[in-house]
Amino acid sequence: MHVMIDDRAYNYNVLHTLHFHFILRFSSAVLQNESLFAMNTFNRLRSTIPSLIRTPSIKNTPSPNKRYPRLIDTSPFTQTRSSTSSPSSIQLSLGSNTLDIQFQPDEAKCRFPYTWLRDSDPALIHSTTGQKIHLSSQVPLAAHPLEVELVKEGRYVRVVWAPEKEEEEDGVVKKKEKDGWPCETEFSIEMLRRYSKLELEDGFRHAICPIPWTRDVLLRSTDLTLSYPSLFPSSSSSSSALDGLRRGMEQLLRYGILFVEDVPYEETSDERCELGRLARMFGRVRETMYGRFWDVISRGLASRNVAYTDMELGLHMDLAYFEHPPRYQILHMVRKEEGKVVGGESMFSDGLEGAYWLGKMDREAFDVLCEKGVAFHYLNEHHHLYREHRTIQLASSSTIPSSSSSSSSSYGRLLPEVGYINYSPPFQAPLPLSTASDPRFFPALRTFTRILNSRERIFERELKPGMAVVFDNRRVLHGRRGFQSVGKQEGIGRWLKGCYLEGDDLLDRLRVIREGKVPSDDAKGYI
Repeated sequence: MHVMIDDRAYNYNVLHTLHFHFILRFSSAVLQNESLFAMNTFNRLRSTIPSLIRTPSIKNTPSPNKRYPRLIDTSPFTQTRSSTSSPSSIQLSLGSNTLDIQFQPDEAKCRFPYTWLRDSDPALIHSTTGQKIHLSSQVPLAAHPLEVELVKEGRYVRVVWAPEKEEEEDGVVKKKEKDGWPCETEFSIEMLRRYSKLELEDGFRHAICPIPWTRDVLLRSTDLTLSYPSLFPSSSSSSSALDGLRRGMEQLLRYGILFVEDVPYEETSDERCELGRLARMFGRVRETMYGRFWDVISRGLASRNVAYTDMELGLHMDLAYFEHPPRYQILHMVRKEEGKVVGGESMFSDGLEGAYWLGKMDREAFDVLCEKGVAFHYLNEHHHLYREHRTIQLASSSTIPSSSSSSSSSYGRLLPEVGYINYSPPFQAPLPLSTASDPRFFPALRTFTRILNSRERIFERELKPGMAVVFDNRRVLHGRRGFQSVGKQEGIGRWLKGCYLEGDDLLDRLRVIREGKVPSDDAKGYI
């Protein structure tokens, strides 16, 4: 049991052990007739134990104006946010292995393991890089505090650690992994509060919960279409200077799709096209075997890719035959001759919503598509790419936002969080025999395909010259209606330019913008 005694936290197990050893040594001395040593031992015991054991008094109030060394904030993006907990409402208590903090009277205690506190010590963060200077594997397993109190007007928790001891494993005493662990640590209440709840940590990371959509839901989104000029910084020097770009990024993270109007399209070369400038607003272009930028132009029967024909192109994702397909894609219409090209409307369907709906209607089918691998490949004389993916890929702990499983809660039954959709029929290779042999697979895939292509889920829009669409390639499936040329046509009748982006860059930029800073296009933020 741990209690607060005159501002100090003592482990009574330690005191009992100390008492026991004194008595043992005293008894041994008496039995061996070492009267002088026995008397000295008794006097030491009598003078030491009363000074330790006093009337317990739990104290959670801040200590008066004590000075401590200035410590480094553990966060790479320091935010000046007032704490939601007043110092008088914070209660500290010690468990057997945890520091328990109640931030508000109406909240449950949050338990911080001593090993977590040791591992998250702000004093073990490099002063300029903001990075850890120790290994988590070096954390003392027996770490425990001697003293815990609120300091600095209740804005920090001060922890005084018990001296390190050599650890014993399988009866063998091991040398301490790391010397020099700080004897005292100060944790800001803001930092501890941040990690006390998943939603608060997600707030610090600016995580945005995706919203699964059908066509009607998507049409109600307020920022589905933005003008290109609105994405540029305004003349204001305030944090709202990049408000338009922030709104576009948030739309993309919530719904997985954003349309941008009035994008200049006169320049079509890779070096000077406006697509490059648009892409750099959201992140860095990912180069593939198609190059940094690529052109979708109908090449007739001579094409080696169905996208470069005038045939209808069903719902799919791009580059499913990659181990890590690109996260985002941009398509910019630079040419479509009015009256000379009929058809070619773009189609989109939210695979995330389709997966959750499948789970609601047929949980077994959902599980089958989560378990069985599907092969994808790209074969021609210059390339041989191959990769297997699950059609519905569940989220891992690295998926952001980590609390986005709430997006599945509206579907009526407990479903695991979906991370990505891997669906690209035009580039599908022969199925693995283990997948094809499962009699549940084909019915499950058929049901999922029917859901994705249902009328209420298909969002269809004609891209006119100057319009671009940015969408999540791992979530929103896209396709195109077939089209045909009318009359004699000179030059190219329908022309899209495209590129790919990575997700981490977009999240990085959005966090920086939300914190009132300006994203950097060069490496100065990394070196």
